[in-house]
Amino acid sequence: MRSPNPHANARPAQEAQAFCALPAMAARETDFRRGTLPTGFRGPRPGTTEGEVLSERTRSIAADGLPGRYAAALFDLARAERAVAPTRAALARLGEAMETVPELRALVSGRQVDTSGAAVLAVADALGLSRLVRSFLGVVARNRRLRALPAIIRAFEARVDALEGVETAQVRAAHPLSQSQLEALKRQLKARTGADMRLDVTIDPAILGGLVVRIGSTQIDSSVRTRLDRLAQQMKG
Repeated sequence: MRSPNPHANARPAQEAQAFCALPAMAARETDFRRGTLPTGFRGPRPGTTEGEVLSERTRSIAADGLPGRYAAALFDLARAERAVAPTRAALARLGEAMETVPELRALVSGRQVDTSGAAVLAVADALGLSRLVRSFLGVVARNRRLRALPAIIRAFEARVDALEGVETAQVRAAHPLSQSQLEALKRQLKARTGADMRLDVTIDPAILGGLVVRIGSTQIDSSVRTRLDRLAQQMKG
C-alpha cells in the first residue's frame, strides 16, 4: 500500500492562504511606497539586485493600482508553481472569451452581478482553465472586482513580459493593421529600443491616421490628428 504523501494538500492550502490575503493587499500598497518588501516577495531575478527589483516593483504597483496588485498575487503563485506560461495561456483564453461570449461580457461589465463566483467559475470550467486561474477568478468575483479583470490580465502579461525581457508597446491606430504592418512595427521598435516587443493595439478613429505608440513613459505620436493640431497652432502664430 502506498504511504500517504504529507505534502499532498500543502499547495492548495498555500494557494488558499495567498488568495485570502488579496483583499488586504490594498492596505499594503503603502509598504511598496515606503520601500518595504511585501509578504510573499520572492527576491530578485538572476542578475539583478534586490534593490533594483524592489524599485521596479514599486513603480509597477504604483502605475497599475488595484489590477496590478491582483496580477502580482497571481503572478507570484504562478511562479511558485512554475506555471507562468500555462497561466498566461489560460488568461489569454479567458480574454478571448470576454470578447466573444455575451454572458461573460455582462459579468465583467457589471451588468450582471456574481458575488458568489458561481457564474464565472462555470465559465472557467467550460474553458478548461487551470485550478490556479479558477481559484483566482472566484476570489475576484467574490471581491466584486470582475470589472477590473481585463486590466488584471494586461498587468499579468506585463509582468511575464518583464520576466522574459519583452516590452509592451501600447499602440493606437486609426484602422486595423495587417500582420505585415504589425511585424514591421515590431522590427522598427526593436531597432529603436533594443528590446523585443509585444504590441497591444487599440483602434481609435479619432486620430484619423498614423499611429500613437507608448512604451512605458515614452510616447511616439505620428498621428494625423496631432499633425493637424500642430499645423493649426502654427497658422495661429
